[in-house]
Amino acid sequence: MASALNLGADAARWRSLHGRLGPLAVSDTGVLLFAPGEALTVSHRHHSQLMAIHPLGLLHPENSADDRRIVDATLADLDRLGTSAWTGYSFSWMAAMRARVGRGDEALRFLSAYREHTTSRNGFHLNGVITGAQISNYRSRAFTLEGNFAAAQTVHEMLLQSWGGRIRLFPALSSTWREASFRDLRAEGGFVVSAEMRAGRVTRVSLRATVDQDLRLTDPFAGRAYEASLPLERMAGELRASLRAGQTVEVQERRPAGLSASPAPAALDTAWLRQRAAAEMPKQPVPFPRSI
Repeated sequence: MASALNLGADAARWRSLHGRLGPLAVSDTGVLLFAPGEALTVSHRHHSQLMAIHPLGLLHPENSADDRRIVDATLADLDRLGTSAWTGYSFSWMAAMRARVGRGDEALRFLSAYREHTTSRNGFHLNGVITGAQISNYRSRAFTLEGNFAAAQTVHEMLLQSWGGRIRLFPALSSTWREASFRDLRAEGGFVVSAEMRAGRVTRVSLRATVDQDLRLTDPFAGRAYEASLPLERMAGELRASLRAGQTVEVQERRPAGLSASPAPAALDTAWLRQRAAAEMPKQPVPFPRSI
């Protein structure tokens, strides 16, 4: 960042500090540690030792076989320890982490646990389990904000990722989500992105550059024919172009003649919200506590 801002002295300082950092602490079995020789041995609400996976993005299965081994071993070890000491934000934090590494079904499972068991009907994150589900021993009802932030980020990670200079559409959707779309999400590099998926296939994407920038888009059509409003180069599993600030490129799948478009997705089912509201509504007025 300092280099991009032409802050030479700051950039040199950060490069010097980076060069003095030691390697990540990893066990003999490939599990991330708190520090050399310090492993997580019990369930815990914080995932601080996993920051290299998310949000820092230092490790990712796409990077190398070693990264994949560490990510797989670490998440498997966390699953082994269980969620008994987790709070609500632990679930949404883990959902975002699973989405970042492309595990959409797992991301949805953790996100659903967060939403269904640790949030009130108005969307407040209450930390503890409020439904009686045996997923954690915490029963607090203290409202804090970080769980909601992580939940929102999870959805973003499922729909759009752009780390490493490459834009990825729907990189971590659950296998049960066959229809999806989003509009005007921001991607790294100064792009504003909209996309649509029907019957499990990306059918349309729009990318607007807010600054002069080279576009690298993981090929959303998996080699299928497409039509674009601007020339694109298809190579190495990507669609590429150099865009000027303000330029928009529209790309859509070229459908065979006579094949109609897929129907629009069904309306969002909110029955779960109505059921939760009825279940949580107190039978008698609840007195306001003197202190919290």
